[in-house]
Amino acid sequence: MITVKLPASVRIYDTIVRYKSMAPKNNKEFQEFTMKWWVRKPRIKGFCHENGHTRQWDGQVLVESAVWPNGDICDENSCVRIKACVQGTIDMYFPNGRPKE
Repeated sequence: MITVKLPASVRIYDTIVRYKSMAPKNNKEFQEFTMKWWVRKPRIKGFCHENGHTRQWDGQVLVESAVWPNGDICDENSCVRIKACVQGTIDMYFPNGRPKE
C-alpha cells in the first residue's frame, strides 16, 4: 500500500471495525450467527466451515488446550482472541488509526 501510494480508506477501516464488533461473545451468540448463516443447524457431514460450525452444539471436549478451550467451542476467550486478531489487522494497515475523510 505504501509502495504504490494507495491512500488509506475510511470505508475499509470502518468495515473492519464493524466486523470486529460482530465477534460472538459466547457460544449462544455463535449458534445464533451460525443459524443465520446456514438457515438451519449445520450438518456434521458438511464440508469445512459447516462441519466446524456443527461443533458449537457439541459439548464434548476433543482437545485439551489452554489456547482453544473445550477444543474449538466458542466462548468468551474466543471472542477476545478474535478481536485481538482483527485489531492486529487494523494496526498493520491503519497504524495511525481511522483515516481522515
